[in-house]
This record gives sequence, structure tokens and C-alpha cells, in this order.
Amino acid sequence: MRHAIFLVFLTLTGCLALVDTDKIWPCSANSDCEGDAVCKAGRCLAPNACLYPSDCAEVGDECGVDNVCVCEHSKCGGKCVDYNQDPLNCGSCRHACADREYCDNGTCTCYESAARCDGKCVDPMSDSANCGACGQTCPATAACYAGVCQCTGGLKACGDACIDVTSDTQNCGACGTACATGMTCTQGKCTGGTPTCFLPSRLCGNACVNPDSDHSNCGYCGNVCLTYQYCHNGSCYSE
Repeated sequence: MRHAIFLVFLTLTGCLALVDTDKIWPCSANSDCEGDAVCKAGRCLAPNACLYPSDCAEVGDECGVDNVCVCEHSKCGGKCVDYNQDPLNCGSCRHACADREYCDNGTCTCYESAARCDGKCVDPMSDSANCGACGQTCPATAACYAGVCQCTGGLKACGDACIDVTSDTQNCGACGTACATGMTCTQGKCTGGTPTCFLPSRLCGNACVNPDSDHSNCGYCGNVCLTYQYCHNGSCYSE
């Protein structure tokens, strides 16, 4: 076995630590070192010893003048951590910040793009349970896009619900277009049965519509308001 000619003296807790230069370099794993020495950047050193600041990546903040890693913050699990900004140890040891949080002066804080809802940081631009604002829940058949609930799967938003206007008898072909009693909605059209409408609705084609508010049958069947207009009391008005 080859023996070292030189010894490196490192001051550790007031004592001199001897590190065999044969084991300082090269080494690729802790198993290449003797005793409690560890492999740091290709050199075997005592656990708290250092030659360069990079040797203190976990056990300290910097390499002191006596070649010992110095921790100017706090120790947690044998590592040197900064409770003021470490997201895994925020404010105290092992107190980890949750998703969409960062550690700000020892307190887990939501990122600017997130909002705190029921104690958790969420993204109101995409969170279906808090879409646009806390507590604003999208229907089961809708998703949150850019803070707005939008229907998926070819469904149409009718009020607060996502509706399949190709088969819904209360919204057949369009929101609010209800099929008459006994009729069914097939591919967006009311079919079958004997149409029977109840006031204030009236029969227009095969559908019961309210001429007081129906955009496509305003006041009477077939009277369609312009795109920028709405139907009120049977008349078209501009927004």
C-alpha cells in the first residue's frame, strides 16, 4: 500500500485533522475515503473540513479561515439552512411550503399569480373550484380557462350549466328553446308528439318559445333581433 509523503493539516473544533494526501485526490465516492472522511469534489476531507467554499454546499454557508465549514444560519437534519428563504424549511426545521408558495422572511407566501383560498394557494386562472375568484366553482362538465368557466365536450353554456343542445328538450338547438310537451330533441330540433305550449310561450315551428324574450322569435315567430340586440317585452333593443 502506497503511503503519503505530505499531510494536510485542517483545524477542526480546535484540533488538527490529518488527511492522507493519497486520499485527497482522486476519489469518486465516500467509500474511497478512510475513516469518517467524505469525498468532496474529488478530494477526501473530514465532514466539516473544506478547501473551497463549494466543499460546504450542505454543512455550511462558507469555508472559514481555519478551513472549517461555517454555518451562519440554522442546522436542520445535519444541513445548514436559511429559515428565512428555504421553501423546505420555512420559519422552522422541516416546515415545507406548499405548491405555488415561496418562503418570504420565514413565512410561506403565495406567488403573485396565485390566490389564497381556504388556506391554500391556487391558480384562479385554471382552478375549476376557484375560477376567477375564491369559491367560484365550474360545473362538472366545464373547465377553467383564463379565469372563466368554459364548457367542454361540445356542450353549450346556458346560464350556469353546460347543456347538450342537440338533445336537451329545454334547450333544443339553442339556450332557452324548449320543445313542446310530448316532443323530443333530436340533433337540435324538436320532433315527434303533438305540440302543446303554455303561456307565455307560443309555438314557433316545433318549439315553444317566449316571444317576449326569444332572440330568434321576438314578438312573433321568425322575428330575429340583430346580433348586438336583445329581446325585451317582444321588441328588439340595442345593448
